Amino acid sequence: NINKENFIVSSEFINQTNNGANELYRSDSLFLTAAALNGNNIAAKLRNEIKEIAIIDGINDELAIKFGLHILLTGTDDEKLAIRKLLNAADTGVEDLELVEDVNYDFDNHPTPIIQPHTEKVLIKKAAHLYSSHSRYDENGQLKDKISVSFGHWESEGTKKLFSIGAFVLDSLKKGEILIIDEFDASFHPNLTLKIVELFNSKETNPHNAQIIFVTHD
Repeated sequence: NINKENFIVSSEFINQTNNGANELYRSDSLFLTAAALNGNNIAAKLRNEIKEIAIIDGINDELAIKFGLHILLTGTDDEKLAIRKLLNAADTGVEDLELVEDVNYDFDNHPTPIIQPHTEKVLIKKAAHLYSSHSRYDENGQLKDKISVSFGHWESEGTKKLFSIGAFVLDSLKKGEILIIDEFDASFHPNLTLKIVELFNSKETNPHNAQIIFVTHD
């Protein structure tokens, strides 16, 4: 259904859709995209808003992990610091994160490295490994030393998931966008899911009215 008062000249578009000779508005094409390409400003605004929605699979979060790595590689200092603060605030034990390039990686025999950072336009032909820093203490609770370990092999599933969706959470809050997460609470402690929701419910951390929509069994 279309609200003809708000969607100006909608009848014109509907009539073109019903025209069998028309190639732009077909039954198997996206109406908003076609209308936007044909110069309708309202359709263009709707299409652009939908394109800005981030959708994450809370179980298979490979795309989200790549986005987090993208921020660590190309983001601003504030964006990188925000991810570190989020992991630290969640009491993960992660004190710092570091991307280390693997200059000896064999792309010919192993085309998919552990991490292959990329920008939106150019694939960077290099492999890198993500490391996390932790403090170790002796039996008396005194600081013994600091260690750097492989993030993928050392950290818990909850910590890895927090890193993967954390970058999207912070990006949504910064830009005032919509974030959709399926299986939101998988691998998360209930208190952690609550803390993330509270970030969106606070005017202090969500000044631009970002929204989070999620599926949960909690």
